[in-house]
Amino acid sequence: MKKGDIMKIGFPAVLLVFLVFCAWLRYELYKANHTKTSFKEYLEREQRSNMAPSKSIEGLDYITLDLSRLPFGALKNHPEVDHMEYSVKGLAKEGRKIVSLTGITNTDLKLMYGASNLPLLTQYDNNFIALVTILQDWAAVLYEEKMYKECCDILEYAISIKSDVSSSYIMLSDIYENHMSLTKKDAYDKINDLYKKASSLEYMSMQKATNYLSSKLSQMSDK
Repeated sequence: MKKGDIMKIGFPAVLLVFLVFCAWLRYELYKANHTKTSFKEYLEREQRSNMAPSKSIEGLDYITLDLSRLPFGALKNHPEVDHMEYSVKGLAKEGRKIVSLTGITNTDLKLMYGASNLPLLTQYDNNFIALVTILQDWAAVLYEEKMYKECCDILEYAISIKSDVSSSYIMLSDIYENHMSLTKKDAYDKINDLYKKASSLEYMSMQKATNYLSSKLSQMSDK
């Protein structure tokens, strides 16, 4: 093979490598510029949020605990459950405000209600997180004790206040399907309703629940 022939073969390959390199470089420059822009926008929003005027937070969707819907005393002489029941009652005391702010960033909260309200809003949201976490833990103990009716009561209440704990939806679907003596249709309808409620929340934390319930409904339809 002649030298000229080698050059004819090698040139397109070199050109291809060069074009790939240019494409990669362009992408990296775009990505870096995009990141800088996003970070700059974040800093600007954060600066605006720190200067945002205070607004009333009285119109938030506060949760008033209905203790009559929860099975207090169903499992006696169980220190862990006793502590959970005490904690839930503590959250129900007058002055302990509870509200779910899941999915809303601190920056957004400050822009919406003013920076001065952030500590209070954080406290109210932490109360919600504590509540739904305790309800799930309480239900899990009763489930292990085969107290399915009482477990169901807790989980249904947790979901009625829009709990974002995926395990609550998954556990309740199992109770509907296997532990409540429901017909296949009734169990399907209840699990389908659970799926709709989980999907309506649109939180990343609910992805596990929606995927599980969707799969469960498909399995039940195939039977």
